[in-house]
Amino acid sequence: MKVVKRLIGQRCLGIEINARGELMGLQVLVDKKDNVVLGEELTGMNEIQAFLDEHPLTPIALSVSSDEIIYSRTDQQLDDQSMSDLLRQEVPSFDPEDFLICYLDGFYGFARKEAISEHTSALSAYADQVVLLGFGPIPAYNLALTLREETSDRLTVGSYQFDLNDTDVQEITPQDLEVGGLTVAAHQVPAFLVAIGYFQGGLGMMGYPFAKNDENLWYGMLLNKLWKPVLFSILALLMVNSALFLHFNSLNQELNEQSVLMQNLSDRRATLASYIEQNRQIARLGERESAFAIISDQIGATVPAAVTMEQLVLSPQSADRRAESAYQKEKVLLQGITTDLKAFSLWVNRLEGMPWVSRVASQKLTETNGVTRFELALIRHVEES
Repeated sequence: MKVVKRLIGQRCLGIEINARGELMGLQVLVDKKDNVVLGEELTGMNEIQAFLDEHPLTPIALSVSSDEIIYSRTDQQLDDQSMSDLLRQEVPSFDPEDFLICYLDGFYGFARKEAISEHTSALSAYADQVVLLGFGPIPAYNLALTLREETSDRLTVGSYQFDLNDTDVQEITPQDLEVGGLTVAAHQVPAFLVAIGYFQGGLGMMGYPFAKNDENLWYGMLLNKLWKPVLFSILALLMVNSALFLHFNSLNQELNEQSVLMQNLSDRRATLASYIEQNRQIARLGERESAFAIISDQIGATVPAAVTMEQLVLSPQSADRRAESAYQKEKVLLQGITTDLKAFSLWVNRLEGMPWVSRVASQKLTETNGVTRFELALIRHVEES
């Protein structure tokens, strides 16, 4: 609560209701530097009502003077418990629920609730703004205790004269009040004192129905002061959030487009690779057919009369036929029969001397009924592709 008050400053509307039921109001403010400032003076209920309707969160401190209020002083320091015990001795059949009590130090005043309610009925519509109800001289006594160190023990505050070493309180002609360099006119003093009593604290109150009003009003004032900055902050956050959303949404769309483009490029690359591979296989097939024709012609031109060629295989398959690598690109397989092994041997030597032949890998001869069946495996020079 102190932090809240320091943040937004303090203000209070002090209202005096005299014994004749007349109302006089004075706005009192305490700024952030703890300087007391007198505000607007209000005369009569119409002006007070207009002010409160315009400033609905203003705390109200009431100073009530009435013949119904009984005042007394005691030498003991009072609190709620000792105050109740004291009144039980003074008032037969005392019930705290039936009385309003205001006390400070050893000075106290009390009255029946219905009597004070009739006196303050004009302000019943603003009951939730009432934060203090001071009786007669007690708010003046509160200020007198504050000024005690600065002056003598005999003090005059407004229309009351106090002897702080005695129980005597004298009512005198109202006088102007000089306090802290501030001059308060005599007719403003009661309203001023009760407002200062609210700021100072220290007044004991019993039987009052407005214990939470002060806290509720201060938080209401804080909310009233901060709702615009808070609203603007929320709107700013929403705008920043919207801007970030639009930025990242645009970035996300751009990334999606790039992703689609990359996927299309990848698909086109795969299609191109497949096309190249198909054409490579066709090219290889053409190369094999061309090589077969050349080799076949060259070998055919060297075959002697004693040799009969039955089969020429270019790049025969190996035992593992699951992949293209299973083809033996460098090998040429010749099969046939011969009737003259000497002529056959000369032919093999001639084949081995051809430029494209690296070596004769193997030769297998099988003789049946004077006819020799042969199988030659030539290794040729092959360029890797």
